[in-house]
Amino acid sequence: MRTLHWIDRLSRAAAVRDILAGAKGGPLKRIRVLLAKMPALMLDIIHHVVAAEPDMAVVGVVDDGELPAALRRTRADVVVVGQEAQAERDSYLQLLLGHPHVKVLAIANNGKSGSLYELQPRRVSLGKISARTLTQAIRGGAQPTSQTRALHRADVQSL
Repeated sequence: MRTLHWIDRLSRAAAVRDILAGAKGGPLKRIRVLLAKMPALMLDIIHHVVAAEPDMAVVGVVDDGELPAALRRTRADVVVVGQEAQAERDSYLQLLLGHPHVKVLAIANNGKSGSLYELQPRRVSLGKISARTLTQAIRGGAQPTSQTRALHRADVQSL
């Protein structure tokens, strides 16, 4: 029993070190997250998930019209937005061009799926949204789903 106690302690310590080492800018810099234009319940849940992570900090909550100014003011690394329609993805282009270091995490208003937008020629489908996929996407470790990998293979084969 005593050995298991130390193994448990070491594994928790290793997990914390991994989290801190994977943070953007190293262990001393917290990932600054700005939350924008989403339903109140989703906002509350996402705020709780982000605030519970030791390497992340919610730096603001804004409405749609205030987003560019709030992004400059808070110097956020990641913007998490509620997404009403797929057509809204075009509005992220101007935001990303003005702030190329920022990642935009768009979550469908039903809270079941989301996408990560970066100033790169790629889109990573996150699949079902959970606390784990949300925090991984914010940290930058979003993994493509099997559906996304299949679409990518099909695109490559058609070239």
